[in-house]
Amino acid sequence: MSITLGRTTWRLIKAATSEEEDFNDAVVIKAFNRFANQAKAIILDPDGDKKLTYTKGYLVEVQAHPEGTSPWYTLIGGFVVDTIQRDNELEISILSHDFWLRKRAVFKSYTNEYISDILENLIDDLTPLVWDAGLVTVLNDIQITRTWKGETLDVVIGELANMSGEEEFGAQSDLKFYFNERDTVEADRN
Repeated sequence: MSITLGRTTWRLIKAATSEEEDFNDAVVIKAFNRFANQAKAIILDPDGDKKLTYTKGYLVEVQAHPEGTSPWYTLIGGFVVDTIQRDNELEISILSHDFWLRKRAVFKSYTNEYISDILENLIDDLTPLVWDAGLVTVLNDIQITRTWKGETLDVVIGELANMSGEEEFGAQSDLKFYFNERDTVEADRN
């Protein structure tokens, strides 16, 4: 069941089944730091059994559909980190998939490896994110030799982006990692 707030309809989707959940409310917090995006959703739970489904790590999406637009779009795709049971409701706290890029520490050495190969190894070894080569464009795929001794994964990927072409990176709502050229907008000089 979706809910309408103002001119926007919202829904909560179980990522594994694409099933829509009965829910009352949602709050999505888009942070300045993209690795801190989060949401809370209030699910209708008159029988008190939804907590069995929404365990830590369960994948969900909060989607919106503003009036007069199509199709639905995902505000946040992520995973459940906490639940609070209340009368007839279950509140779930959600973190975006970008969280994994900040959570992991890198203790690795590479010798004469291409940036693209290092990225693939880091994502495959350190995160539950999906590597999709079609979402990765390394502008200057040079060979490097480098050792990291505990830096967070987002810092390491940022360093690789700085060596290549200042690419942007993150995780999509479907758990896929992306690394590609930044969008640019020219300022009007008038």
